[in-house]
Amino acid sequence: MARKREKKAVSQPSATTQNLTPKQVAFLTAYREFGSVSRAAKAAKITRRTHYDWLEHEPYRSEFLKAREAAAELLLDEAIDRAVDGSDRLLEFLLKGFKPEIFNRQRVEISPSGPGLAGMAIWQWSDEQLEEEIKRCRRIVEG
Repeated sequence: MARKREKKAVSQPSATTQNLTPKQVAFLTAYREFGSVSRAAKAAKITRRTHYDWLEHEPYRSEFLKAREAAAELLLDEAIDRAVDGSDRLLEFLLKGFKPEIFNRQRVEISPSGPGLAGMAIWQWSDEQLEEEIKRCRRIVEG
């Protein structure tokens, strides 16, 4: 079921940008939109090296960290839209991140006793191995 996507608003640099140069503000604005140093540098007409040099100084460093967080939010919104629109693999990945206690089967801890099962996560077991472990547990419970 496809949903109509709305263009997300790109957040602007904060009020502390008054201490930044116009090129720095241009880079940060582009980075918020693209989430890519290369694309933002091209849009701001600077080199990538210039950006990395600026990172050594405040307030640019703090503003860049805010821009990176804004870019991450935009990417997350896009990933969620795509997952809901039909990407099962992407949806699975996002659910594992948001609700690992439910969707990340690697966090299941069990101490298997069967030969060859030690050190394997339960999700790695074959159906036969799972059935054998279930039978073993039933024998223990039923005494």
